[in-house]
Amino acid sequence: MPVHVGHGLGEREIRLEGVRTREAAQNARTARTVAQHSTDAQDCRELLEMLGLRLDDLRTDEPPLH
Repeated sequence: MPVHVGHGLGEREIRLEGVRTREAAQNARTARTVAQHSTDAQDCRELLEMLGLRLDDLRTDEPPLH
């Protein structure tokens, strides 16, 4: 009986990519909410830093909410 090494690896990678995509979208929503409630750009940067988020790491394919 042949052994298929790495058979589940592709499925695992797909699941991990899904988790990363959802995490990135959540981080972008969080940053957007922080920005809406910040007094200025410095306040926004500081609050995001407290949350462990960096502006240059945030990206999303979702259009902005108005």
